[in-house]
Amino acid sequence: MLALDELSFSGNDYVCVVGILGPERKPLAILEDIKKATIKSYLEELKRAGVEVEAVVIDMKDPWRKLIKAVFPSAKIIVDPFHVIQDANRRLNEARKIEQEASNEPIPRLPLIKAEENLTPRQREKLEEIKNKYPSLYELYRLKEDSRQILKMNRVEEAQAALSRWLINAECAENAR
Repeated sequence: MLALDELSFSGNDYVCVVGILGPERKPLAILEDIKKATIKSYLEELKRAGVEVEAVVIDMKDPWRKLIKAVFPSAKIIVDPFHVIQDANRRLNEARKIEQEASNEPIPRLPLIKAEENLTPRQREKLEEIKNKYPSLYELYRLKEDSRQILKMNRVEEAQAALSRWLINAECAENAR
């Protein structure tokens, strides 16, 4: 299994790290940038060398997905779970800011973006207040936490059933639009 991820050492000079996941995790290359042409050239080089790629773990970058499919059409694309939760937290924080602006009251960020099992007693209290005052915001928090649980599931059937329920709940959420 191949993995592609972007990495920045200075906050603006991004490189693409290519690695192998599986029984032996190891880096293969650090590409000079994250440009499609650079990544495509490297992937085509792997293909010419006879490397068979069954799956690739990537960020939530559609251009990368398309690029991988162009070079390795039968490869499965797997979105890095870290980036799924990162995106959910970003969206949740955006909703918090909108709710905060509308209510003219501060709404704490940490109780919403922190993993439920890592909340302090004080953060749990704040989360309960959010649940009572801002039910639609709390609903988004629950969706985020439910997605975290789905990502931890080991059995495919269990995860598929939970994801189906999650999709229904997400579609019915007050902030779904």
